[in-house]
Amino acid sequence: MKPFYSKRIADQEFLSYANTTARDSVNKKIKNAVLFLIIVAVCIICTRTPIANSLPVAILAILALAELASAVMSIVFFVLAIKERGKNKAEYEDGTIIRADQFESQRTNVDGEVFNEDVCVIGLQLESGRQVKIEGEKAKAYYHYVNKNDKVRYHPYLPYPIELYDKSNVNICVFCGTANGSAADKCQKCGKPMLI
Repeated sequence: MKPFYSKRIADQEFLSYANTTARDSVNKKIKNAVLFLIIVAVCIICTRTPIANSLPVAILAILALAELASAVMSIVFFVLAIKERGKNKAEYEDGTIIRADQFESQRTNVDGEVFNEDVCVIGLQLESGRQVKIEGEKAKAYYHYVNKNDKVRYHPYLPYPIELYDKSNVNICVFCGTANGSAADKCQKCGKPMLI
């Protein structure tokens, strides 16, 4: 199979899935921001009303910290939602892989147990000169299938934003990151259309 970039990106069915996925992601961030605003409101009620007179100083201090942390998190989620909404309007851009690394990182879980975790990082050099770094689960989905200098197309508004130019061995679903056969019309995991 000759390498190619998909023209399906302009298909109405594909665009419908892409727009729905992007809208759901933005809505989730807005819901999180509102949730943190509710926590801020509850903390304000508990610390700045007559209720505060009956609470111990330690509880008031904890509520004040929770109020501050929740306010910051609310702002962060609103900014992420605005930023992601802007990505929905962004066009794709061609580029090359400049980095595909995997390394072990030590993490500590909530029980205080230390464990090693594989961390993946993929770097792209876009034709505009901009560099993009993809990390975590998104990078892990591609790590075993890309090499330095591979041609790719970057779709910033998709959950798994890399389209492989050479799909002869594998094609990665841009919605869920699942590796599919090169001829798969729909993803074997999520059922959404593949970029073929």
